[in-house]
Amino acid sequence: MQCLFQMTKKKIPIWRQQACLEPENPIVWDYHVIFVRCRDCGSELYDLDTQLPFPCELNKYVEEALCYDDKLEAKYRRSFRVIPAVLYLEKFASDRSHMLDDDGIFRTDPPTYPCITTPEIQNNLEDFINMDPAVGYGEIVTLRKFVSKFNSAKTKNR
Repeated sequence: MQCLFQMTKKKIPIWRQQACLEPENPIVWDYHVIFVRCRDCGSELYDLDTQLPFPCELNKYVEEALCYDDKLEAKYRRSFRVIPAVLYLEKFASDRSHMLDDDGIFRTDPPTYPCITTPEIQNNLEDFINMDPAVGYGEIVTLRKFVSKFNSAKTKNR
């Protein structure tokens, strides 16, 4: 299984999200987390916020939720930080400070579960959503490389 963060300029349009009541329109996230599991029968994508099936076949998700970059304005083109799930689970931490406004008040209700931290780290979200390859963990890829990577993974598994 792989864990993925995607982010470019904190403008990530994704369609078919539960937070958007109009399926023909995207919601624009500042970042978004998805998981991909490579299987012999194809790659499955897990998105906790999607209206699509859970899990969803990778190509269906890309077509209906991500859309290809050639359909988007340049400022909305996405990059992906591909991180092995084990590494993500060991290293990621967020104190939810990114959800606060300038007065220290949550912009929207925070999740009901506790903040994700490690014994050593309280917050390193920026390292995970930064698209500089020299920062953080994993590999930075374009949408096309992301699709190719996980479509070819199922071929290698056979």
